[in-house]
Amino acid sequence: MPPGAEELFAYREFEQVLRDDVDAMLSSPEHAVLVAVDNASNGVDAIVGYISGHVVTMPRRVLPKKGVVGDWFVVKPARGRGVGKRLLETLSAIFRETGCEVMESATWPFNEGARGAHERLGFSEVQVTYRKRL
Repeated sequence: MPPGAEELFAYREFEQVLRDDVDAMLSSPEHAVLVAVDNASNGVDAIVGYISGHVVTMPRRVLPKKGVVGDWFVVKPARGRGVGKRLLETLSAIFRETGCEVMESATWPFNEGARGAHERLGFSEVQVTYRKRL
């Protein structure tokens, strides 16, 4: 993260904010939360990634229903093994089943790994958001 950028989006009491967000997603029928589990040879399953998303309806648009990826993360040791791709493909199928014709996702501009993953999986950059402190 570039120096000075964190304060432009940081939360107070981040752990509580994160807990509240996860609880809200898990209790909402409009959200999907998927996890990837590695069935390790030692018999202990480990979560190695997750993805969340929800559907937004915009009746005035040509493509009125879009699936929005909220969070998408794979632990470093599992990256490059197709875990993120399978999570995204599964979420995409859920979006299609609900009538979505478009999907969007966002990442930080400095997150080269995520940007590359998005591009490899067919996403196109469509908007850049700027922010500054007043």
